[in-house]
Amino acid sequence: MSHIAEKIYSDHIEVMGIPTLDYGRVVGRNGRNATRIEREYNIKLRFIPNQNLHITGGNPEKRRAAARDVTENLPVVVQCPKLPLGNKTRISSRMIKHLSFKYEVRIERPSASKKHGTILGKTNRCGTVYDILKKQSTYTFDFEV
Repeated sequence: MSHIAEKIYSDHIEVMGIPTLDYGRVVGRNGRNATRIEREYNIKLRFIPNQNLHITGGNPEKRRAAARDVTENLPVVVQCPKLPLGNKTRISSRMIKHLSFKYEVRIERPSASKKHGTILGKTNRCGTVYDILKKQSTYTFDFEV
């Protein structure tokens, strides 16, 4: 899991920490996502060799909105160490399937190779699913992103 950060300058924003594997998600198939973002916010996107994304053009608000659009649509993994996804008093498989389909996330139970259950997907959707699962249990929760 990388830590994505932004540096805001007077004429551009630099988004740092986007994993190389996620460049394709930012650009999109045949460049569609990058083109959409550039048109919607009237800005320019450009990856530079040090793995940073530069956002130029437009006004400061449009550049910040474009940066938010990019970062909120990157996938995250939420580790849920106290979420009852394991064998004891666990959340039902039916509920997990329903939430996975409805919110387009992947929910994985702990396994021999994985100590904690996880939720994988877009940031806002993972947060929503986590909150729903949290309400379904009487346990105290905390999670790491």
